[in-house]
Amino acid sequence: RNELYVIRVGVVRNPEATPLANEWTIAFNEETSEPFEGFELSTGKMATIVPVSTARTPVGFDTEPRVNPLSIKFIPHQTVDPLNTRATGASFVVEAPTGFQFAHESGTCEAHVIELPYYDDRGEYNSGFQWSENDFLCLVPDLAALDTLVLRLGSALKMVSEREYLIVIEVYNPTSVTPAGEMPGQWKLQTYLAESISPTLALDENIVEGFVINPVLNTWEYVNEDEQGHNQINGNSFVRNLHLTMQFPDRLFDGDTVEVRAPEGFPLEDPQRPGVCWDFAFVEQTTVTDTAGVLPNSMVNCSHGLLTIHIREPFPFPRDFDLTISVTTSNPSTTPFVTDNWWTVTHYAAGSTATIQSTHAVEGWPIIPQLRNATVTLVGHLMRATATSTVRVSFISVSRADAVLVEAVEPVGFDFSAAAVYRSAPTAAPRNSLSPVAQQERLVVTDQTGYLIRFRSDIASGEMFSCIITDLRLGDLGGPTTWHLLTSFLEITRDEKMGLESFRLPGLLAVEAEEILSEFAQRPLDHPIRSQWGVRTDSKAAAVFPIFVTQSVPAGGVIRVTSGEYTVEGSLDVTHVDGRPVNTTVVYYEGNRLIARFDSDDGLVATTEYRLLVSCLTPSTAAAGLGSWRLETWGPEGADPDVYADGLLALPLNTDDGLTSGFKLVYPLGLEVLAARSPPNAIIDVSVLLSPGNARPVELTIVAPPTFVFRDDCLVSGGTSRAVVTGCTALADTSTDAVAGRPTARLTFRDAISEPTYGLILKVMTPAQTPVTTVQWFVEGKLLSDERIGWGESSTQFEVVQMKSVSVTYARLLNIVSQTAFTFRSVLKVAAGGRLKVVYPPGFEFSCTTFQKISLPFYSIENVADICQVDDTTDPGKPYFVITLTETLFPGDYAFVIDVNMPEQQPAHTGFDMILLDAVDGNVIDAATSVLGPSFGDASDGDTQQDAASIVVQTVPRPDCLRWYPSTVRADSKLGVEVRFEFLQQVIPDSDGQMPIGSILIVLPPGFVHAVEHSTDVLNLQNFPVDTTRDKWTDFTEKDRLLVHASPTDSILKMEYWFRFPVYVPE
Repeated sequence: RNELYVIRVGVVRNPEATPLANEWTIAFNEETSEPFEGFELSTGKMATIVPVSTARTPVGFDTEPRVNPLSIKFIPHQTVDPLNTRATGASFVVEAPTGFQFAHESGTCEAHVIELPYYDDRGEYNSGFQWSENDFLCLVPDLAALDTLVLRLGSALKMVSEREYLIVIEVYNPTSVTPAGEMPGQWKLQTYLAESISPTLALDENIVEGFVINPVLNTWEYVNEDEQGHNQINGNSFVRNLHLTMQFPDRLFDGDTVEVRAPEGFPLEDPQRPGVCWDFAFVEQTTVTDTAGVLPNSMVNCSHGLLTIHIREPFPFPRDFDLTISVTTSNPSTTPFVTDNWWTVTHYAAGSTATIQSTHAVEGWPIIPQLRNATVTLVGHLMRATATSTVRVSFISVSRADAVLVEAVEPVGFDFSAAAVYRSAPTAAPRNSLSPVAQQERLVVTDQTGYLIRFRSDIASGEMFSCIITDLRLGDLGGPTTWHLLTSFLEITRDEKMGLESFRLPGLLAVEAEEILSEFAQRPLDHPIRSQWGVRTDSKAAAVFPIFVTQSVPAGGVIRVTSGEYTVEGSLDVTHVDGRPVNTTVVYYEGNRLIARFDSDDGLVATTEYRLLVSCLTPSTAAAGLGSWRLETWGPEGADPDVYADGLLALPLNTDDGLTSGFKLVYPLGLEVLAARSPPNAIIDVSVLLSPGNARPVELTIVAPPTFVFRDDCLVSGGTSRAVVTGCTALADTSTDAVAGRPTARLTFRDAISEPTYGLILKVMTPAQTPVTTVQWFVEGKLLSDERIGWGESSTQFEVVQMKSVSVTYARLLNIVSQTAFTFRSVLKVAAGGRLKVVYPPGFEFSCTTFQKISLPFYSIENVADICQVDDTTDPGKPYFVITLTETLFPGDYAFVIDVNMPEQQPAHTGFDMILLDAVDGNVIDAATSVLGPSFGDASDGDTQQDAASIVVQTVPRPDCLRWYPSTVRADSKLGVEVRFEFLQQVIPDSDGQMPIGSILIVLPPGFVHAVEHSTDVLNLQNFPVDTTRDKWTDFTEKDRLLVHASPTDSILKMEYWFRFPVYVPE
């Protein structure tokens, strides 16, 4: 007793696994020990083998065997670590029962090893993972038997004890079925701390019961094609009209069941009708009799991915004939796992035991995972075709990925050559409000050639991915865009979205040589100067845009104009280049926005040139005028002023992206032009007040009214303000700087002017008459660069002022000597030595010897030749005589007479110029031009009488033609005057008995008035035939003239006649 004994017991066979009650006891000599813990067996736990198919492998010359994936699950008891200390390497070995063969290719095989989810020692959940192909090597070492498969573990991973693993391998099932009543063969699973079978390095061993091998269908196949013959393999897409064909080796009897099971994730049940198969139908076969063709009495139902046919036919369906069904399903998002992507069919015999008559499996099609919620959005502020802009690409990835490929398919012309890619938030944002790319992760681009770009980015399965691609050259012409999106992992394509229809790329609205026209430039013939000098701020204008679009605009579409700082006036015209109108209606305008709808049938046709004219008001500053315009065409939705409120999805048909340049405007310049005096043909001083406003010119061009003349050195005074004019240069009419043929002068300044030009005086020569067309003055301001900065027109100006009360009186008979009376009123003092110049028409011949001063201020005239000279040779077209004043001519009315030999022929005109010239410089002090003398009627030779319009009298050519009573004439007194005149031919009544002369008009000199109060105050001293039939034969209503009415019947003799009447002499 109390000794320790060792007892060795031989065990015939260990159990397959360590028993749950693993306790031993020892009994000896009627004594029994307490139960004690036994040893653990080196076996894995919960080992199972599940096949995809239990059908035997068919044999035949034209039959290709199908592999059968096996799912092996087990939990190793001991860690299988290739980096153990006992040996090099580790392996997992599978030995198959008799008849099974492992699939291989030259001794290597395919397998999948997955560590299933587990909780670690700390109780934390781990999702597990699938080993990569680089983590192990699958081998079939015995190529003769093909019954052993070795998974040789790499150095990176190990099978950890107490964790569950799934291993998928491929075998070929035996070619014969399992005999009835016979148990299936067993599978052996073993692990080693060696690269192959090594008993001394064995770890775990499991014996797993196999599965029964059943008969196989003759045929089991599917046809998955759409109406165009394309395979329906995109993830999350419908699979319509899927044909499944089966041919059984046995007849189908009443009560039998046929089950068709779809791969994981394929629904066969109609989503709208539970239990009903989705678009199920039997497909008739021409080789089958009508009795068994479509199983008309059988019942078909579906549940999820299981389709069951309950045979209810009075006659069995024959063996070795095709039975084809059609059904609709939908692809899952990605290809099911290798053991789940199989279509299986099983024929069960009638009865409660559900005996399998035959079965088969066919691998499903690989599914191309489709990126979900994929979008490509134009997010850059430039939107037109050919622009360089930014797009955002967003999608939900189905599979894990590390790279993305983006390909622009339509329209052509997209170019990623200069593009960059940045990770971005997937949420939509208004255009132009994207986060600066500098604050975002830039992704590595691995390929960017023309229409595609590939870049790296880690993307998890199910993750919403979004990026922006900048500096992308958009496609040509515009229109709907189509894109291909693909993701890849380790350079293997994972997900895709092919033919993604995305945003409609706006076409190019091209503007060529836009211009802005002032209201004057639109009528250049009416405004020859204003039309040349540009558009001013704060003025009416018309913006003109020659345009063409690359995308046609339908009738009902609109054109939208955003005019920057310009204010639209609600008028828009669209025309063809030949002037034909395109009918439009303005539907909205406010501020700088205008929308017009196309009413014509054709709208705008792509690549056709049009002319767009927009009436507007220019902004208040030239800088604002340079602001860009935006021109866009839209479909009918663009009539909504707030169409852009739809965010990034609202895109025009065509756009210029707001890049149409504004216009260079000029500033209005204030201009006042004044003259103290402005007689005809005079060199005068003109005061010019220029207000530059916002302009800062350094040079001015000033334009006078037509026929004015700037003197060569036209500056009199540069002014008193800081805006000092340093020079004034007259420009020749032929100069390129002369404006519209008008008199032009250039003013230069010491510095750029910023304030009015007070005190600026220019020297100008006035024309003979006030210009008929205009008296407006203009000024143009320029910078040093010769660039126009502004222009203006005079708000105050002057006219040419003719000398007052100028008259010329003579007899209207040709080829006679007539005394001519001149009267005028001087408003200025003319010093002694000044001259009175009279320019008369050619054909008249004046004689200074007959000059009588009347009221001119001559103290005495000893020799008329000293004060009066005639010059008809210097300029025969403008003969003249000059009277030199010997006394000062004070303001007042004056008269003088001088005889003239009347022209022999009727003169071309009877215009006279009377000019007062300064004594010092000979400049014109006052003048009247084109003063018309009495016109001539038709004259003939001899004593033929004149018509009634002719004056046929003249004053008597003697010094006593006027006699004063008393003879001494005193100023401011009442005197009698006797006027004598002579008829040069007899005047008799005409054929109707009427006298051609109705009256005689006697006009008094300026300042003289008659004192006649009754007809009796007028004495008819030579019995002139007066009209006694009137109450008053003298009309004395007007104080500066008398009208003597002649007899309507009595002849007027060729003789002198005298009238005497009282007059008042002026002061």
